[in-house]
Amino acid sequence: MMSTKISVLYFIMFQFFLRLYLVFKLTSHITQETGVVAESTFAGAVYNILLFLLAAHVFGACYYLLAIVRQGMCWKDVCNLEEPGCGERYFNCRFLNEAGRASWYQSSNITNMCGPDTDFFEYGMIFDAVDFGVASLDFFTKYSYCLWWGLRALSSRAEELQASTFFAETHFCIIISLTGLLLLAMIIGTMETYLESRTERLEEYRIQQMDTEEYINHRQLPHEMKERIRKHNLYKWIKYRNVEEETIMDALPLDVRRDIKHHICIELVPLFDQMDERMVDAICDQLKPVICTSRICLLREGDPTNEMFFITHAQLDSYTTDGGRTGFWNQSQIGPGDFCGEELLTWALDPRSIDILPLSTRRVTSIADVEAFSLSADDFVKAD
Repeated sequence: MMSTKISVLYFIMFQFFLRLYLVFKLTSHITQETGVVAESTFAGAVYNILLFLLAAHVFGACYYLLAIVRQGMCWKDVCNLEEPGCGERYFNCRFLNEAGRASWYQSSNITNMCGPDTDFFEYGMIFDAVDFGVASLDFFTKYSYCLWWGLRALSSRAEELQASTFFAETHFCIIISLTGLLLLAMIIGTMETYLESRTERLEEYRIQQMDTEEYINHRQLPHEMKERIRKHNLYKWIKYRNVEEETIMDALPLDVRRDIKHHICIELVPLFDQMDERMVDAICDQLKPVICTSRICLLREGDPTNEMFFITHAQLDSYTTDGGRTGFWNQSQIGPGDFCGEELLTWALDPRSIDILPLSTRRVTSIADVEAFSLSADDFVKAD
């Protein structure tokens, strides 16, 4: 049985390395096909940590099996010293309830000679398993201890292990050391990349904030205006993390860029369903994302309408006095799917329009944070 258990131990180690090889091969294939193992660096770090836990699980199982093998070898050595009176067949669990086993156990020195306090046998790194009686614990406690042992061994790269001169135990420590170096390098590398990417973004935001503070202090802007600027920058950072949508769009092929913006147009407002497809494509190609915080005036009544807004998120307050007519007041709210500044669209579609921009008939103010797309007067000229 001893040779069988040792063979199983080596088989588990060999099987683990085959699986590890397949994992690395699959990871390499995913990287070649998609460019990355995971969409985010954090997910990649979690992936590597799961590999680390899998390795700890396998090495914990090997540790447990090795502990049983080593204690069985100690029993065998003691039994050889007691020949011809040693009942070696009683080591087998099938003879656990045999009548002569109890008397043999009382007369044998196996318990004393193979306990944790004896110098008769060199247990090496599995001493803790013998000392704590891990083999006699319930399954969950036994598994948790072995998993913790595997994590500790891999994290320390087997530096804390005191191996004996037993052949399998020495090889086991070598394998733990090499695997620990490999997996720790992968985890540290991925986590470092993740932290660097976050730190770089935060540093960009910090520098931007410093430049903004220098500007508003240099211009001696009022406190309320300073707070509005800071609130806008903070909202933009939370929403996009300094990612410029226009930069990403410009890097895409023209055909892909047009399809994306056409998809955005279809989702925006039903207005485009009534237009010619070529006109919709031309308008969508000029759309630009806009974000703003609450209490921002997008359009003022009586001012030239320079932009038209298509709302995708939040609510806005829209009202008119009909050019300042006494006693006249009309108020409404517009939200996702609505638009404002339609005077600009009418101006662009009218062939008799002149270079003077149309005046806004309403005042539009944001109630909450707003996400929208805009078209300027110049964009309508390009679309035409």
